[in-house]
Amino acid sequence: MADVTYGEVAVQDAMPESGGRTSPLYGLVEGIMRDQDKWRSARCIAYYAEKQPASGAANQLRTKFGRKIEDSGLRFQVSRVNVKKGGETLERHGLWVYYDPDRVVPGEMEKHVVKEREKARKQAEKVKERNRVAA
Repeated sequence: MADVTYGEVAVQDAMPESGGRTSPLYGLVEGIMRDQDKWRSARCIAYYAEKQPASGAANQLRTKFGRKIEDSGLRFQVSRVNVKKGGETLERHGLWVYYDPDRVVPGEMEKHVVKEREKARKQAEKVKERNRVAA
């Protein structure tokens, strides 16, 4: 169950500014990219009880950093991980990252950015059309 509260919970005279929050996963990935000791080894940067949120987070990272290792040297994958918690071992869905800067192919990240922008544009058109039909 999601942690959500419904109702009028706050009032302001003007619309608040966006917090500009970014995923903490971005910082973890960027930290791996900066630390040569962490290159060329798979690292679990988060784990989840359910597979769906882990897959969503991996997809979010692929959107930002590239879907292929040739884009930015990064590969993201969801695989099981055993986590020790409170004296017991739990099986969770781990979000894994692997970084190898030698695998970057010049120009691939630029292609990735163009593809992602086009995908976002098409998605926005679909939403706009759905809203027009529903109105």
